[in-house]
Amino acid sequence: MKSVSRSWPTAFLPIAILVASCSRPPEPAPTPAPPGPAELAFRDAVDGPPPGWTGPVFALSHNYPTTPPICDSPWLKRKVDFNAAKPTWPGANNEWSDYVQDIVNYVKEGQDPDLRDEIGWRADVNGSTR
Repeated sequence: MKSVSRSWPTAFLPIAILVASCSRPPEPAPTPAPPGPAELAFRDAVDGPPPGWTGPVFALSHNYPTTPPICDSPWLKRKVDFNAAKPTWPGANNEWSDYVQDIVNYVKEGQDPDLRDEIGWRADVNGSTR
């Protein structure tokens, strides 16, 4: 009888170890994935308004055109490769330089060369909106 009472704790020791090893604390909830590029690009603002703000808050319009615009912009006619691993800038293919210069010329057209605050940005240039 004495040997039975001595072996009782020894017999249940492996079961106690197994139960202890299986009972672990619950895993924390998975962290949400960081926002993707589209979510970051099309958000209303980087930060929200401060607590208690009651003034106007910017909301980005998502009313995008459903058809491509009719546009005769000269830079769209340039043969530039946006997929090139190393575009030449400038070099044998000067299309990139001309592409950027076309955009600069378009933006400057009809604007005050000094962009003075008194005049501001002219949105209506030659009857079209910029």
